[in-house]
Amino acid sequence: MAGTGKEVNDFVEWFAELDYEYKIFIAGNHDDCLYDKKPEIIQRFLPANCHYLCNSGVEINGIKFWGVPFFFSDDVEGRSDFVNAALANDNYELVREPFVFEV
Repeated sequence: MAGTGKEVNDFVEWFAELDYEYKIFIAGNHDDCLYDKKPEIIQRFLPANCHYLCNSGVEINGIKFWGVPFFFSDDVEGRSDFVNAALANDNYELVREPFVFEV
């Protein structure tokens, strides 16, 4: 996988079918086509119950989630360290890769 638009679209179609009330979508190291894209543009392609987090957060049922996409260039340049340090004082659950967490 190289993270082409088609691969991401296939994943989103599959992800949308999962039977969960809320979903969180975060770009990973194989989602190259999402790098440097505006989160509000990506959000338009997701179902209403799915939140795209890109160095941003959402509160669901009183639990705060903060999503940090993983792109190798961000890690090399130290951008991930900055975001992680900024979260240390704000009681967010840090999410870095796709996972399923039932609220």
